[in-house]
Amino acid sequence: MSSGSEPATGPDSLDVTIVLPCYNEQDHVLLELERITHALDASGFSYE
Repeated sequence: MSSGSEPATGPDSLDVTIVLPCYNEQDHVLLELERITHALDASGFSYE
């Protein structure tokens, strides 16, 4: 049985999870998503 403390490995594992608070931010969400996506694509990390 796994304790869950070991990091996942393999082709389906993720390096970064992004949580973007959006409440009352509808005017800024798309720009922020573009900025985050651009930065993470350039970083080489896998993300969700």
